[in-house]
This record gives sequence, C-alpha cells and structure tokens, in this order.
Amino acid sequence: ASGRHSFSDQDIRDIQVWWTLAWMDYDRRPKKLVAKGKNFTEKDKTGLRRLVVQTIRAIIPKYRQLQDDGLIEISTTPFYHPILPILIDSQVDGRVPVDVHFPYDAREQLARAQAFMSKRFKETPQGLWPSEASVSNDVAMVASSLGFKWIATDEGILAKSGIDLSWDNRRRLYHPYKRGEITIFFRDRTLSDLIGFQYMHAPATESANDLIQRLKTIGDGSHVLIALDGENPWDYYPNSGRDFLRRVFEGIQNDPALEAVTLSEARARMPAERLDWLAAGSWANANFNIWIGHPEDHQAWQWIIRAREALMARKGQVADDKWNLAYEELLISEGSDWMWWFGNDFSSDSDAIFDSLFRQHIGNIFQLIGLPEPQGLKNPIKKNLGGRNLVMAPPPLQ
Repeated sequence: ASGRHSFSDQDIRDIQVWWTLAWMDYDRRPKKLVAKGKNFTEKDKTGLRRLVVQTIRAIIPKYRQLQDDGLIEISTTPFYHPILPILIDSQVDGRVPVDVHFPYDAREQLARAQAFMSKRFKETPQGLWPSEASVSNDVAMVASSLGFKWIATDEGILAKSGIDLSWDNRRRLYHPYKRGEITIFFRDRTLSDLIGFQYMHAPATESANDLIQRLKTIGDGSHVLIALDGENPWDYYPNSGRDFLRRVFEGIQNDPALEAVTLSEARARMPAERLDWLAAGSWANANFNIWIGHPEDHQAWQWIIRAREALMARKGQVADDKWNLAYEELLISEGSDWMWWFGNDFSSDSDAIFDSLFRQHIGNIFQLIGLPEPQGLKNPIKKNLGGRNLVMAPPPLQ
C-alpha cells in the first residue's frame, strides 16, 4: 500500500475497538475505553470482545424474563423472512410472469419459526408479525391453522380490504378485526413512521410529548397499534433512542387516559369487527412490487422455481440428509431480502455480494442432490453489475 493508505498495527487495533464501541448500547460501553480514546492494547480489545459475547448471551434470557413477568409479549416472523403471500400464490395481487405456488413452504417457514421461538422462550408465540407486514387471505388462514391467534399489518391493507378510513371513518382503524378465527391488527402508519423517520430530529422530551398528545386525540376506547422494524431507527437517535423511549413510557404511565398493552391483551379486551376479506399487500404501498415487480425479481424467482422442481423430483433418490440440506437452502433462497436488492428499487455497495450469495444458495441445491449446476447460474442477476468481477462467491458445499 502507498504511504498515505498504510496503517500501523496500533491504527488497526484502535479502529477495531472503536468500531465495536460504536455499535454497543450507549449504557454498556466501557467508560474507561471511551475516555482512553486511542492507543488501545490487545488486553483492551480482548476484554471488550468478552463483554460483547456476554451481552449477546444475556439477550434471550432477558427477554424471556420480561415475558415471564408479563411486561412484554414476544411474537415471531416467518423463519427465513419470506413474503408469504407470494410463496402461496404469486398471482394473488395481480398478474406477474412467474407462477409460484408453494403453500407447503409457507407453512414450513411459519412452523419453523414457532419451533425456534418455543425452544428459546418456552412458550409458543401467539402473534405473527409477517415479513414486511405482507399478508393475504390465505396467509391468515395458514397462520390460524398453525395456532396463531393474531397477526399485524399496515393500515393500507385495511383500506384495500374495503374499510373506508377517510375523514371521520379513520376511527375504524383503532380496533381489531377478525378473519375466520384469527384476529388482525392494523398499525397507524403515521405514528409508526414518525418514530421510524422523524422523532430522532427533535429533543427526546419534545418528540415523546408530541406522540403522547397525538395518542390522546384519537379518543377513548381506541386501541392504537404502533409497529415498525425496531432495529432500523435507533442508530439515528441520540443515545440509541433510549431517552425517547423512556419519555414515551413515562408519559403513558403518568397519564390515566393511556395504557400500554400487548396485542394479546388487546385481543382479549376488545371486540373485533368481522372482516369479509383480507386483501393482499405489504406495508410498501400495499403491494409486492419490490419483491416481484421487476424483471430481475422474476429471474430470481424463476431460479427458485427451477431449483425446487429439481429438488422435489429427487426426493427419495438421494440420501435424506442431503435432501434436507438442499431443502434448507431452498427455504433460505425464498427470503425477502434477496429480491429487495434486485430490480431498481434499492441498491447498495453490497449488491454484488447479495447477488452472488443468492445464486450460491441456488447452486447448493443442485450440488446437494447430485445434479450439475445449471447453465447461466454464474451470470449476475443485477444488471448494473455487468463487468464487475470483484466479488468471489463462497466455495460450494462439500
């Protein structure tokens, strides 16, 4: 490396320590290391690494304790985060040039999530937060058949299901609905997005007070669902959002007009309105365009269809352990984040890595069931990667 790009061992060590400190919860960062600032030792780095491991190991026990104390409810999401309505029927929200009909896989993704959570929390989750809030009538029925009592999604789906939410009718958002035996909650998108995208730009007390006042204007006897992908916004809040969240819950506790409840508590307390039909859609414009609306998405789904057909044809012809590993690879490839990066919706510096990894999972299916890798699988799906050969795919499974 040239002189201006070279780093000493001390520089690298300082970067490693600060990278770790930056990603740690504010209250858990070792104050002595923060104050030291530089010239960290290997002992500093090793001790910090030990603290990180201890913190990670304490997460599930802490959540289980909060659950057992009745302070929180733990829901789940489909195991590899697939878009369930597409898995069940890709034509559910309009014609697309790929035919996906894998209801068995959708059910398997849910059943694996239940088993995973039950093993760790000693309770089977009652609620389902579907990937990208993606639902359909069939998803509700499959979830109900597996024992889920409630699912949650976006208010846009309620409107798409035929419920008028304009003007004074918006009050119809603030109670649960019932489709068959399962209860459905619809989030208030405005309040959820204020937390996700806006409140970090104002002082914590000011933002919390604004949220409390907005809740109080909704009216007595209402249930308001605030739901968002919780890992996304907190990096942008001072103190990782801790001050804001504390002010919010203090405000709720100190106001007799408000009460924080879990969705199972709300389900038990509030009468649900019958819903004749649950429309298909996600919280992204109440459709699935991000995951199946672009030719690159279609190409990725065609690879999944082709791999699944080959896998099912080989059932009973290869060893069970190999077939099961190949099926695991299939379930992984059905995850929503692959298609998130295909098409022209989103892009990042890691596009080539995602593209390569997706095709590697598809290739692993063929390799595990003893078939040659299909021609064309080495070609990138993401078109803006043409000519880029900087990413090396992981080695195939042995």
